Amino acid sequence: MRFLSHRENLTDAELRYLIEVDHHHHEALVALQGDRIVGVCEYVREPARPSVGHVSIVVAEDWRRRGVADELLDELCDRARRAGIRRLEGRALPHNRAALALVRGRGGTVAHEHGSGVRVELDLTEQALAC
Repeated sequence: MRFLSHRENLTDAELRYLIEVDHHHHEALVALQGDRIVGVCEYVREPARPSVGHVSIVVAEDWRRRGVADELLDELCDRARRAGIRRLEGRALPHNRAALALVRGRGGTVAHEHGSGVRVELDLTEQALAC
């Protein structure tokens, strides 16, 4: 559900987007349980708006509600700030209450849009240090 819908395969461009991490314009954090990935949180800087990053979080179903997303997002926010990103933006499904609560719990906003998703935003400036 990383792309807000089920996908069997990724295109070459989508795969490159996910794995080409430079730790400045694109940062990705992974939570492991043994050798299994149980969570991924990332940002990708918006080329036209360098102080904004697109954020996404995915946690394995059997690891949800254990704080994995909280830990990953907190660390990602710190790294984004150090890289000069001042706002994280993303999309979530409107019925994904855990994701919306995660954003709201850090002082973020949720804006309903037409279609299948909602827009979420987290302010990373000094005035909004909830994240």
